[in-house]
Amino acid sequence: MTGRAVLAWMMIAVPVHAETLTVTIGPVRNTEGLVQVCLFASPAGFPDCAGNPGVQRRRLPAALGTVRTTFDVPPGVYAVTVFHDEKQSGHVETNFLGIPRSGVGASNDPTARFGP
Repeated sequence: MTGRAVLAWMMIAVPVHAETLTVTIGPVRNTEGLVQVCLFASPAGFPDCAGNPGVQRRRLPAALGTVRTTFDVPPGVYAVTVFHDEKQSGHVETNFLGIPRSGVGASNDPTARFGP
């Protein structure tokens, strides 16, 4: 009985090693404002990261060409959203049709579509 308890404790105590996930964003069209990167570990709230406690965020200075950031995460499946916050408003600026005025993106390069 004691051997089983020790074995169970040893299995629980094994640490999960974090991996470094590198996100590369580009092309960034100008140096105005910030680039916001949101990393989702679950579909909850995707693609909106505002007020989502399960999301890791990075706000990086915009730079021409590419911007890179890293996240230390346990092995798993993740999704990423990105937007270029040129006016530093904290949200995606859109026109009267709801089309973003600045750069936006998501992992796996999904096809853009109009409408719901």
